[in-house]
Amino acid sequence: MSLVQRAAQSLRDGNSAQRAGETTKQRKQRKAETAFRLEAELDYGHLAQQGLFVPTSKPERLPQELRAIKRRLLRRLKYYKNDLSGRKSKRSILGAQSRRRVLMTSTSPAEGKTFTAINLALSLAIEDGINVLLVDTDMPRPRVFKYLNLPSLPGLSDKLRKPDLPLSDIVVKVRGHSLLLLSEGQQRDIPRDVFERGEMARVVQELTTAYPDHLIIFDAPPILAAPEAALLAQHADEVVFVVKANNTPESAIAAALEEVLEFNDSISLVLNQALVPGKFSHYGSYGEYYSDSKGQDD
Repeated sequence: MSLVQRAAQSLRDGNSAQRAGETTKQRKQRKAETAFRLEAELDYGHLAQQGLFVPTSKPERLPQELRAIKRRLLRRLKYYKNDLSGRKSKRSILGAQSRRRVLMTSTSPAEGKTFTAINLALSLAIEDGINVLLVDTDMPRPRVFKYLNLPSLPGLSDKLRKPDLPLSDIVVKVRGHSLLLLSEGQQRDIPRDVFERGEMARVVQELTTAYPDHLIIFDAPPILAAPEAALLAQHADEVVFVVKANNTPESAIAAALEEVLEFNDSISLVLNQALVPGKFSHYGSYGEYYSDSKGQDD
């Protein structure tokens, strides 16, 4: 069993243990709060056209590179710990102190952070059966639902405006997969300082509590385009910072990282569209075959 498969089993085992301590009233309340009124179907043909992950039995580069990213991310989140014999043993990552909130961001727009976030969520959910909640927090420039060819729906901005809005009215269940989606929402007059306010922290905590068996991936705005977005890093257990190879100046990357480090020092870097020729091409070449004209612009 691979590391990712063991992590999925750890999630399921930990979730069962946690729920075993619930009272009947608590269990009924949780189920009512997280029932899904919205469902969506993935169009694999459309995903393939966008260069996104689709289930396949062929040995293609994109799934292989995503597996490398997943392995490193799961290790960073400490899904497993070594026992005294050196073997890896299961541990629950669930509960109030669990490390399962991942923030995806970049220095500037058009570096592929949304593309990476969607592919990571799809790969974890479809290939590994890990429960994933993908949240589009890039409200200035939302792209997640557009990439997935899904209609505009109420989402995060609506929840921020109406705190009593049930999650069951805005979280979308993807049929046939352990994947949930939360759009940016339909409110267009959200203030620029939304990430500085307590409402965002409250929503993040509500999502964490409502879905205790899910990895939660937040697709955040680029740091230099929306500097206040760095505040979101304080709510994440791991920040995945996407850098487009041979494109972003080192000084800009350093400035963006400095903003994030003020709130969170658990940062992983993903080098996007790096070209490495020859037999080593499977290292660091994530997304190399998707030209800018195919829409990988965020």
